[in-house]
Amino acid sequence: MRRLGARVVAAAIILLLLYVTWRGAIWRSIASATQRPYPSVAFVVECASSHVANDDPIKHPGQPGASHEHDFFGNRTTSASSTTAAMRVGPTSCNDGGDRTAYWLPTIRGAVWGNLRAYYSSGSLDPTTIETYPDGLQLIAGDALATRPTGVGVVAWSCGRGVDEQGWSTTPPVRCSDGRMLAVRISFPQCWDGRGLRPESVVAATARCPTSHPHPLPLLRLRVATVGAVDTVLLSSGGPSTMHADFWNAWDSARLGLLVRTCIRGERASNTELKRCRAPGAGPVRE
Repeated sequence: MRRLGARVVAAAIILLLLYVTWRGAIWRSIASATQRPYPSVAFVVECASSHVANDDPIKHPGQPGASHEHDFFGNRTTSASSTTAAMRVGPTSCNDGGDRTAYWLPTIRGAVWGNLRAYYSSGSLDPTTIETYPDGLQLIAGDALATRPTGVGVVAWSCGRGVDEQGWSTTPPVRCSDGRMLAVRISFPQCWDGRGLRPESVVAATARCPTSHPHPLPLLRLRVATVGAVDTVLLSSGGPSTMHADFWNAWDSARLGLLVRTCIRGERASNTELKRCRAPGAGPVRE
């Protein structure tokens, strides 16, 4: 009888262990299915507004006053006559002194833009393949001449949502409430042809970069919100569909390379290096 009881207890223990193992496998499978394949935010730079001018050094180089009005962030020297060499030694309004890049977007009427946040990540691409931006690369996202929304993957609007939150729309909300400010998110293309530095040398990624543009760059997303309520969105370039943004890379090469390797590619000697990758308002990189 005692032997039978011992066998029953042993069998019960084995069944319990099998159940626990099975249940753990199920939960791990669920977690794996719902987890993002790669970190959505690797590092973030925050930049105050620098100046406002009717300049566009990418579209109208050497022609001061030839453009609609833009709000400039980052490099404080940006003008129609800007060069990469000049910007690399200019002062910056960003909280990372190595970022002397120029970011700009249309002025909004009846309000002002607050601080701009530049979110750098691998996007949907394998982070171990991401290369750093070449010096002087110029990018444009959105279309100043568009008559209809360009798609939520390029320009998106919301009432104060975080960059990765659900609920962004291709059109601005009618009105924001509960103290939330109108926010816009602008996403740039990230596949480079390896030759030119002009915007036409970079295209958007899908599952991977096309063979014509085989160099995967960091995915850059800008998020900026208004200071004060906005009833009707009117930009210096026109209606909401004309929202666009420009980027001219003038990062300190060593600093940007370190951030790309550490925060995007994950080439870290220890997790203590994650302190470089903490993002304002976004928390640390998700591992």
